[in-house]
Amino acid sequence: MARRINQVTPGGFDPNRNPAITDTAMCRYLWHHYVHVIRLGERYLQQPSRGTAQQTLWNQLVRHVDRNYTIPTGVLTGSLDGWEGRNVAHVIALIGYDADLVNAIYPVVMHSVRYTEPADTMAGYKGGKFKIWLPGWRMWQAINGEPNNSNNTQCLLRSDL
Repeated sequence: MARRINQVTPGGFDPNRNPAITDTAMCRYLWHHYVHVIRLGERYLQQPSRGTAQQTLWNQLVRHVDRNYTIPTGVLTGSLDGWEGRNVAHVIALIGYDADLVNAIYPVVMHSVRYTEPADTMAGYKGGKFKIWLPGWRMWQAINGEPNNSNNTQCLLRSDL
C-alpha cells in the first residue's frame, strides 16, 4: 500500500475571491504562475483535460503527487464533506492518495484521496477543515457522479514531466 501527500501547492489563487472563476481559469493561472511568476517553465498544461476516465485520473493522481504536484479538478460538492448535500460546481485540489499500486499493467486501487477545500462558510461550506481524506469512490462521485457534469475537468502536468 502506498500513501503519499503533496505538501506544496503554488499560492496566490483564491477561488473565493471571485466565485465566477472556473476550472479552465485555474489551469491558465497555474500555467502563467509557473511560466511568468516563478519562472520554472511550463509545468501544467494551459488547457484542462475534460471527461477523464476514473482509472486514468487515479493514474494521473499517483504521477502528480509522486512528483510533488497537485491536480486541480472541477467537482460537484454534493459528495464532499461539509457541504450538507448542497450540490454546486466547485474547484478543489487533489493532493494525496492512499492506494494499492499493483504494477503498471493492473489498475490502481484508490482507497482514499486527500484534497484541499478552499471554500469558506460564505460559499456554503460548513466543514471547517482545509485538508480532507475522502474515500476514492466518493471523490469519483464528486468529479463524475452527475450525468452531463460539465465541471469534470482537471489541470494536468505536461506528459514529459
